[in-house]
Amino acid sequence: MLSVTTLSFDIAGLELYLPLSSGGKVILAGHAEAMDGMRLAGRMEENRVTVMQATPVTWRLLLAAEWQGDKELKVLCGGEAFPRDLANALVGRVKAVWNMYGPTETTIWSTTHRLQTCRG
Repeated sequence: MLSVTTLSFDIAGLELYLPLSSGGKVILAGHAEAMDGMRLAGRMEENRVTVMQATPVTWRLLLAAEWQGDKELKVLCGGEAFPRDLANALVGRVKAVWNMYGPTETTIWSTTHRLQTCRG
């Protein structure tokens, strides 16, 4: 899992504990790297990342950097509204897209849903 979340944010708990508790590996992205779509895409490819959790802004950053996706990647998207156009752009590029929702009070995520396509 590539961790792009600030460690002080509650959802960083998923990025740290989920991979470690299931025998996976955590790769920490630095702040500057997480803000640069090309660098972030390179880090994902270099480390053969199979899971990444990020906000819609970060996924758009990757698409703007002409990231083509990865058929082995599971996308976890949350932290703000997940626009339909973005969801549809990601579904065709990756293994799975999950919309995650849950206010901070619920501690990380309270509900999730795997997207196939989003219709209007």
